[in-house]
Amino acid sequence: MRKVFFSRVIVWFAINIASLGFAGPNVGDPAPNFTLPDTALVNHSLSDFTGRVVVLNFWQAFCPTCRAELPVLDVIQKDYSVEQVRIITINIGTADSWSVVKGYARDNSCLFLKDASTSVWSDYYQDGYIPLNYVLETDSEHTVHAWRTGFNETQMRNWINECLPGVEENSQLSTVNCQLKLQVYPNPFTQETHIVFSISHLANDKILNAKCCIYDLSGKLIQTFNHLTNQPFNQVIWDGKDITGVEVPNGVYFLRLSNGKVNLTEKITVMR
Repeated sequence: MRKVFFSRVIVWFAINIASLGFAGPNVGDPAPNFTLPDTALVNHSLSDFTGRVVVLNFWQAFCPTCRAELPVLDVIQKDYSVEQVRIITINIGTADSWSVVKGYARDNSCLFLKDASTSVWSDYYQDGYIPLNYVLETDSEHTVHAWRTGFNETQMRNWINECLPGVEENSQLSTVNCQLKLQVYPNPFTQETHIVFSISHLANDKILNAKCCIYDLSGKLIQTFNHLTNQPFNQVIWDGKDITGVEVPNGVYFLRLSNGKVNLTEKITVMR
């Protein structure tokens, strides 16, 4: 997580908001309405999304956790109808240009807005750290269901499901009936790393399609593996190359493992 980067004046203002005891909405509070432009400069208001669960994600490009979260939010959004759930990412301030925001928005199914004046950030400000995520309920006031700084995919999905009538029970059932465990070694690695996972379906012996995707910190897809199996333990090997066969640079990458029921994310470090 990172503190939000602004000019000294704005940082002082944000710090003093906190020192005076002002903070963003808490659980059970109505979410402040706002209107912000998207990458095509079309305005969107929070009130436009009444009847849908709304996820608000405040971010800046200098924050590595923020960058890593964006592709995961894209996956979550694709798992729900936009008439059920709308994930809205809000880029804060002017540190990132519109072209930077458009780069992250490209091929991402979330709605990208920009809060250049930081007025919305001031309304939702908590402790100054990003990413800052809110999950809002479907009522006309978009009551705050939960919020947190940092990111946890499982927690985010649980919060969303809790806001969807009739979905929470199905989610709990899938957690019981389908288990997924993941281990990556060596990590960091120099030449290759082993992605070992166990997958089980307690209800029957149905073959499950486990998919591994590796992303860089910008959210770009680097490599993907499909492994069809019903064996208790399985393994794929990543040789540190991208889809085109070119070695990736040293650095941090993110592995996402999914079997259609459960999703796990693991950080992988390449260090040659």
